[in-house]
Amino acid sequence: MSRALAMTIAYCQPNGPELCLRVFRVRPQNAGIFSAAYFGHVERVKKLLSEGSASVLDVEHVSKKTALHVCICCPFVFEHSC
Repeated sequence: MSRALAMTIAYCQPNGPELCLRVFRVRPQNAGIFSAAYFGHVERVKKLLSEGSASVLDVEHVSKKTALHVCICCPFVFEHSC
């Protein structure tokens, strides 16, 4: 499995500089977490997360979007989730 690394450096008063490293798991676009998020299958997303077969730090191979990004960017979810 591939990994991606994101680094953020910030300076905040009064604590001073902060460094944040985040490691993402790069997954194929057809991974279950992304299709479940795309179609708004909340229970499926919960199951994948609880089983450990998906993570909130999973990103798509091509777009580098997380499941949350996929869900938010999909008009299908908003049309059918209410």
